[in-house]
Amino acid sequence: RKASDVISLNRLNSDQVRTLQIALNQNGSPVSVDGKLGPTTKAALVKFQRREGIEKRGFIDQKTREALGIDQTVFVRAE
Repeated sequence: RKASDVISLNRLNSDQVRTLQIALNQNGSPVSVDGKLGPTTKAALVKFQRREGIEKRGFIDQKTREALGIDQTVFVRAE
């Protein structure tokens, strides 16, 4: 899987979810950092994407990853 692909949240492992949660917190979308993909994390991601003008809401794509400052290698193994 290429890092530029759109990644479904349901395919993330707990370490990837934790990275996403940390990045959301660092970018003004407060969530608990527990490695669990619950409704609060999903809602925070959608809110962040909306605020940033990113179309693909509820998924991780290249624009979202870059806006959150997440290295491209973090989600490469999400299958």
